[in-house]
Amino acid sequence: MKKLDEEISEFKEAMEKKEEAGIEEELGDLLFMLVNISRFIGVNPEDALRKTISKFISRFRYIEMAAADTGRKLSEMTLSEMDALWDEAKRRRNETKEIHHRGHKEKKLQVAIRRWYQGILNGRKG
Repeated sequence: MKKLDEEISEFKEAMEKKEEAGIEEELGDLLFMLVNISRFIGVNPEDALRKTISKFISRFRYIEMAAADTGRKLSEMTLSEMDALWDEAKRRRNETKEIHHRGHKEKKLQVAIRRWYQGILNGRKG
């Protein structure tokens, strides 16, 4: 991760200097480093990026729908209003994931109990 920190520092430096060519080069280096890290830890970088894009689209749609519900256009909203809706969309998604995760755990427990009970019943038959 030391190399990643180095690449981030170089990218920040290029941004501060506002050198377009340097920014592009350092951003490329940073992206390359992230792809290498993802492969090293066994994460497909394309899949990870697709999932992130999907989250972004979902959150942005949430903002659009919330604005429409109040009869406003995005262009009429302040950045802080949109940020608040963005955070709300994140919270709702996390709550939904948690509920789904709990439901999955409960289902696994039900299956385990059913198998245990079937084992008792089968044992009594034999």
